[in-house]
Amino acid sequence: MHEDARDDWTPEGFAERRALWFDGIAHSLEVALQHFSPPLVELIPHDLGDRTLISATVLARLAAADVACAQLSQAAMDLQRVLGPHSGTLSKRMGLVEDVWRGIRALDHAALAELHDIRFFAWELPDLSLTLLQHWASLRAAELAGRFTRRGQAVRVETGWPAVHRELRERWACDSDLLWSGGFGPGPGPFEGWRALMDFARDADDRAAALFLTDQVTNSAVRGVLENMTARPFPYGDPDHLRVLWEQYALGHAVSSLAEASLSLADADSGGSPLPGGLRAALSRGAELGRTYQAFTVETVISRLTAVERALIDRRGTPELLREDSYLEQWALTVTPGTGDPGAVPVDSEHLYALLPPAQRPEIHVPDWMEADVAGLREVYGKRGHTGVLGTQSWWLYGLDGPEEVEAALDFQSAAGAEFKVDLEDPSTFLVGPARGQRYQDVLQMGFGYDNEDADGLCRMLALARTGHARLVFLERDPATGRTRMVRTTAVEIPGPLRQAMRACAMAELDAMTEGDPGTLPTLLGSAGAAVAESEGEQHAWDLDSGLFARGDTLF
Repeated sequence: MHEDARDDWTPEGFAERRALWFDGIAHSLEVALQHFSPPLVELIPHDLGDRTLISATVLARLAAADVACAQLSQAAMDLQRVLGPHSGTLSKRMGLVEDVWRGIRALDHAALAELHDIRFFAWELPDLSLTLLQHWASLRAAELAGRFTRRGQAVRVETGWPAVHRELRERWACDSDLLWSGGFGPGPGPFEGWRALMDFARDADDRAAALFLTDQVTNSAVRGVLENMTARPFPYGDPDHLRVLWEQYALGHAVSSLAEASLSLADADSGGSPLPGGLRAALSRGAELGRTYQAFTVETVISRLTAVERALIDRRGTPELLREDSYLEQWALTVTPGTGDPGAVPVDSEHLYALLPPAQRPEIHVPDWMEADVAGLREVYGKRGHTGVLGTQSWWLYGLDGPEEVEAALDFQSAAGAEFKVDLEDPSTFLVGPARGQRYQDVLQMGFGYDNEDADGLCRMLALARTGHARLVFLERDPATGRTRMVRTTAVEIPGPLRQAMRACAMAELDAMTEGDPGTLPTLLGSAGAAVAESEGEQHAWDLDSGLFARGDTLF
């Protein structure tokens, strides 16, 4: 085991550092929630445990709901269940959700990075939301263990997890699928796993001492591998417990890799003749020990962590995934500051209020920048599809033309998902429309795309592939009045093969532009900024013809 972990990281120390990390995240998110909506912070309930953690979890779940394109009214109803009976009217809660969503979409991520390195990146929010709920559940189960609840004349003991499951369903609107897949239940946790790992490592160190780990040359080589694999800092502050845990995982990998490399090199140099003495047996034992230690780290500790913790560990094992994270982080902190004006960010669309009398329908404001984007594409380039970002969320804007297209937009995805027409060899441009056999299939064929020769365009496509869906906004402009209305918004899921192709394309081009060094990306993004600003419409306008997509294997 790594010396720092063996000497300083008792199971109690591991648990304490992990708790401090969660406390830091919760505090930062509570501060962010106070910034977005002070009235919502005042309504955080007192009957679910630590209010700082509840505030953080509420914010993370609202942010994840926004990324998932949830309806404002549904998010407000879910919020009522958490806040309790004194949360006010539905209209009031919708206003609270609206404040949060507008604030997140207008974020300056570079400034927010100072808040314990918390990021509202669209591709991370689902895991962050689940992680905070998992952490709350484990603390709540310990808190509620042995408590009594009175229902009518009956008294029943709820021992921790049964009570938490009830609160997850009734207060957090969690269904049974999430309770099962999210690991909400009793069992050994990371604390017990770390204790078992320490016991295993103590025995492993005794065995390894007889092998080659005590050799100064080999020990130096192992340390070199560890330094390379742990050089990039973790996000979300400095999770010491994950850093040390990763070092244990990397140590097993380094030991097995060096032993196997030594065996291969010796065989090549000796022409296949046996190694002298028991060296081959020692190296073979070292390789086996490294693999076993690595597997034990995963089984006893990593598998028991929360969603964000596991993701942070998992992605460190692959250099390409680390570069992907670095590209997206550099891009998000460099060129996606949001609009800066929460009032200029749309939250709702007209179709949600179609059943209300006209006098009761709220006026949906279409911001000037959104109207200008779509109008500019049509007037200058004759196109109607625009790809953009708000914060780090992928937004597609599409200008409708005539009543039939408006009907098609309102019907879109009502009975089946969207259909994509795309050449996977160049996934940067594509057509989206109703699924084959659906109504209005021939009416609505929307062309979108990303500039695969521009660093910003490639990062946008990579962000879309990572998040897995885009928010599609249908707009219609009245030629008589010149007024643009937001007809509808909906989430469009990106098919798995297309996501993979987009990711591969974006990574290959970005690696070529940066020579594999994400640290140079801000320079590329900065130098391209002026050209992008002058030709924003041109950057996202493509001459798409359905005839280009005749191959049978490019239809999803």
